[in-house]
Amino acid sequence: MTDQGRAPKPMIPMTRHNLPPTQAQRRAAEELKEPKPTADVVEEEMTDEEYDTWAKENPEEAENLERVTIGMAKGDISPAEAFGISMEELAEAAVLGAEALDAGNVDSAVIIFEGLVTAEPNVPQFRVSLGQCYEKLGYVEEALDSYGSALVLYSVIENAPIEEIIDAAMMKATLLIHEGRDEEAFEDLEGLIPEDFDPDDAPPALLQVYGVVLNLLDKLAPEDEEDEEADG
Repeated sequence: MTDQGRAPKPMIPMTRHNLPPTQAQRRAAEELKEPKPTADVVEEEMTDEEYDTWAKENPEEAENLERVTIGMAKGDISPAEAFGISMEELAEAAVLGAEALDAGNVDSAVIIFEGLVTAEPNVPQFRVSLGQCYEKLGYVEEALDSYGSALVLYSVIENAPIEEIIDAAMMKATLLIHEGRDEEAFEDLEGLIPEDFDPDDAPPALLQVYGVVLNLLDKLAPEDEEDEEADG
């Protein structure tokens, strides 16, 4: 993720969720399951001596393999790039995942989005969708982690759409509230409201956050008062 010292890739607009899957989309999903590396790598494991012999016979392939391996280790190359999967193919696979999720095929959707997050870890939308899958499966902590990771990625993307950030934040907060963790939800959402916030001039999405924050503040206030009385 972002602790590897590089900015995430540009976000992929997910605006085709209502379209039927095409052959290209199905092929992209299959490629995520069985990616084919761009370098001609010997399939069987080799000893160091066998690798040295192979590298001498195939210097260009060996150099490419070393570049890809080092790049992945440093976080400069994503698995999708290493295996030659384009951003368009990733987006098409995401459409398939979204359709599966909408149709209630959560097991299929989670496989697709886990593959997408593995292939391209720095796309926040993939993590939001994976969080939705985990939430539907009842994996609360995994869903919260996925939403949280998406928000971290959004925070370092220049000009990230505020609506997408708020959507991810609200999904996480709603789950926290459902789990009775109001204080955590309050802390997360409060951080989205700017210091110069003006309800009369705020976008609808931010107004929604503001309303939830006020409701949480009312819920938490009696607990704070009880704590103060106990301390006194």
